[in-house]
Amino acid sequence: MKTVKSGLARMFLDAASPARTAGKGSSRRLFRISAPLVFFVGASALAIVVRLYLIGAVAPASDVFYYDREAVQYILAGLSPYGQAYSAPAPLATPGAQNVFAWFPFTAVYLVPFQALGTVRFGPVFADALIGATIFQFSRRFSLASSAFYLLAPFTIVLSSYYMNNAIFGVAFLALSVALESRGKGSLAALSLGLALATTLLAWLYVPFYLFDQLRGRRWKGPLLALLVPVAVSLPFVVQDSGSFVYDVLLFQFTRPPLSLVTTGGVFGFGMNPSLSALTIFATGQLIPAYLRGVAVLVLLGALLFRSRGNGTSLARASVFAAVALFILPGDLFFAYLELPLVLFLLWLSQLDLAANPQTVFHEKSESKLGLVAKDANRQAHPITTGLKAKPTLCQKGKGSTQLGDGEDPDNIWTENPIQLQAAQGLEQTNRAQAAEL
Repeated sequence: MKTVKSGLARMFLDAASPARTAGKGSSRRLFRISAPLVFFVGASALAIVVRLYLIGAVAPASDVFYYDREAVQYILAGLSPYGQAYSAPAPLATPGAQNVFAWFPFTAVYLVPFQALGTVRFGPVFADALIGATIFQFSRRFSLASSAFYLLAPFTIVLSSYYMNNAIFGVAFLALSVALESRGKGSLAALSLGLALATTLLAWLYVPFYLFDQLRGRRWKGPLLALLVPVAVSLPFVVQDSGSFVYDVLLFQFTRPPLSLVTTGGVFGFGMNPSLSALTIFATGQLIPAYLRGVAVLVLLGALLFRSRGNGTSLARASVFAAVALFILPGDLFFAYLELPLVLFLLWLSQLDLAANPQTVFHEKSESKLGLVAKDANRQAHPITTGLKAKPTLCQKGKGSTQLGDGEDPDNIWTENPIQLQAAQGLEQTNRAQAAEL
């Protein structure tokens, strides 16, 4: 836990002042509060206040709130939330879902402390604040605008206060995983991703892109940990009632009859289901078989994965894939689901830096073999700032040799690894600040 706290603290100290320095000369200055940080804190405070006001002013507009509240009670009583009877006001109740808890078990576990604070409705507010913070911490040109957009957009406010969007809990852990990965905290990132996978089925749409990037770099520890966490969290509930668990979490969304394209009732008097299934039923009266929809999604996934050149666009491609898959796969497309592709897109956008080439960073293996020293590398024409793929000047290896190791190819020293980009650019900003002071 201490490691997690120190990692998060470092994120926001870096965001507070990109010019923060290290070394003997920096002991007199901790960090400078920057204008973007002040704006972010103000936007976050406003977003939280608006959400809390709506929670106190209006009743929940979804049966999910009532299911969550009862699921927490089952957890506290040592019971499984699967296969239990749930109740909600008649206008809000989802047909056929009276005995279904359609989320992974960590959803209910996550909400336990918020119920202790007064209501499970605080859970989405905290998740939104965490997502906004992870987007902002990249400290790039679009980070502040992306974070403010997410925190203050009316539909995100409505989904986390007026409605009860359980999918956002897993999205928040996924966003935290991306932020930790960008800081080189691979194990903590994998743990956070594992919690996302143990919370919502939607988070699994990101897994192929994560595995592709990790395994391409011959990194096995993170993927293994990320996949073991949901297994460990879910196993006790599977043992207790495997049939109800499998149906509620895995089968319910794909086997229930799709809602019509336009329905009557609900809070607003009508509802919409803009899924592919609803559209084809409306247009032709026929439902596309599930296996054909699955094949279409797999073809799209293959195209997005294997046509990639590893240029740091994994989040953008994952966003596109999630949006299309959510349109094709489930019979019912709820607008709350679309927060996943939105957050993935904003995370990608927040990492962009027009003054840098996001395709050119240190390769971890080459860095470890050559012992590259950042301050010496920054004395040369740095490819990150020039946007050119150049061969770097080798820095000292220990105290002596500056030669390549046996079999090393200098063309492979620089590669497209987005994990190291933030550290390299932060170091460059620090050196520029020091030079300006001198």
